[in-house]
Amino acid sequence: MHSIELFAGAGGLALGVAEAGFAHHIIIEHDKDTCLTLNANKSAVLSQ
Repeated sequence: MHSIELFAGAGGLALGVAEAGFAHHIIIEHDKDTCLTLNANKSAVLSQ
């Protein structure tokens, strides 16, 4: 299955969803610093 995450924050939910076997189609976060943390936690497609 695939997931789309909006307003992702630092990526805690994204990590949990990936552990559950979902593949991320897109993860969106607006805040630049939060995107840096999210990118460090999970390599994904980011929209800034």
